[in-house]
Amino acid sequence: MALLLLAILLLLSAEYNLAYVPFSLSSGRQWSSSQLASDATDNNNNHNVIADCLLRGVNIMDAVMTSEFMHSSPSLKTMYSQMIKNVEIKQSSIPDAGLGLFAKKNIKAGTIVSFYPAHALGVDNDDQCLFVQAPQDADYFRDHPSSDSCYLHCTDQPLFRRTSLLQQQLANDNDMPLYLDVNPHRKPIVDGWVSQFINDGAVVQSNSEEGVLDYYEATGRAKNCIHIPWGPSPVMATVTTRKVKKGQELFTSYGSTYWLGVLLGIHGTQGVGITPPIQAKIQETARDLLASMQAVSVTYDQQAQAMQQEFDKVADAVGAVRE
Repeated sequence: MALLLLAILLLLSAEYNLAYVPFSLSSGRQWSSSQLASDATDNNNNHNVIADCLLRGVNIMDAVMTSEFMHSSPSLKTMYSQMIKNVEIKQSSIPDAGLGLFAKKNIKAGTIVSFYPAHALGVDNDDQCLFVQAPQDADYFRDHPSSDSCYLHCTDQPLFRRTSLLQQQLANDNDMPLYLDVNPHRKPIVDGWVSQFINDGAVVQSNSEEGVLDYYEATGRAKNCIHIPWGPSPVMATVTTRKVKKGQELFTSYGSTYWLGVLLGIHGTQGVGITPPIQAKIQETARDLLASMQAVSVTYDQQAQAMQQEFDKVADAVGAVRE
């Protein structure tokens, strides 16, 4: 979850002398494509150009998140076929957790098992978050704004060292963090784009150092995958961090901040501070993230290049951002 990355990035920014990006979004606007059409004549160009760029990204991702796209090159087709063979959606092994993602066969560490859908894209700009989604998702995001979403992920920011969709499309050197969000009710579910079904194998039981440390111990034992930026922005992939046996459920770590807010209603400074023992646990998660990004950049280099080439073709077909 995005809130977990706040702590990770805060720690890593010191190590790599890079700025971290906070993940507590300000309240803001959620635009559909129809609203953009009417608002685009407004002279408020900064927001309109960014919104137009985000809409273009949503349209690109709608074309990318398809079986047809994943069959557009031999290497992507092979990768996609393996992903579908590897995992399936079933009732979670966690009581009352809903659906989960399970291994259909033994999966080795460092394997991309799924992609994370991007049904909405957004930025936190000038103290106002701005998200754009396609018309078919407008009703969901009207009732479930992305600024409060539990599916929110930061796909791009300077620490990830990937050129973001915004930097590619806007003339200025825009390094605003880019976020994605998911409509969990969108149908049909697209094979291979099912990372939103991955649960956390633990929860935080109390707002205390002991409660948080117990959580990190438990989630660390259960965790066998992690979400990472991969290929062209804003694509995110889920990669296994260790061997997953046939029949096992895939688990990632949402982070203590997420569970404190969801289960205990504790937000911001109300939560326990980052003590040295908690910091050490967060650093373990940070190392997992960086190690997975590095490993996948080598083992999936050919597939990443193919994804970029086919992604660019879709982007060309969608057209350029309006000036």
